[in-house]
Amino acid sequence: MRFLFCLLILHACGSLVAAAPIEQGDIVPSTTLPALSEFPLEQINDGITRSGRPYNGFTSTEDRGTITLDLVGRFDLDSFLIWNDVNLTGEGIKDFRLDFFDSSNTLISPGFSATYTAPHRQAAAGEYVFDNVLPDVSRVDLVVLNSYQGSIFAANRDS
Repeated sequence: MRFLFCLLILHACGSLVAAAPIEQGDIVPSTTLPALSEFPLEQINDGITRSGRPYNGFTSTEDRGTITLDLVGRFDLDSFLIWNDVNLTGEGIKDFRLDFFDSSNTLISPGFSATYTAPHRQAAAGEYVFDNVLPDVSRVDLVVLNSYQGSIFAANRDS
């Protein structure tokens, strides 16, 4: 699966509310999913959305699993953006869910998002807007339920 993502936060300025992305240094990703050497986990939130070196996201040989996004601080989340398979070769996340935790690693009500389906062969970011702003989020688990079967997975499944 190849994907790149960033989270959006809300921050209030007096009576005005504006959304701003969480910065790269405020997201510490981790996972037990095996990465392909050219597409390490560190690329998952590096902000690069173009083809070519350095590449544009994380790729795993597994088509499902969890990526933990530890947030440096507490954030009020209103949406999630994902760039999925920017190179358009047919792989990438298909169905996923987000689990939200506070600083004590307790699920924040409602605990998890709906199940979303990412666009296939996506060229632009997909935005998933939450029904309500989720306050004081310190960790998000990106639970990949399954993936589109592109060239990387076809090769892995045949072996």
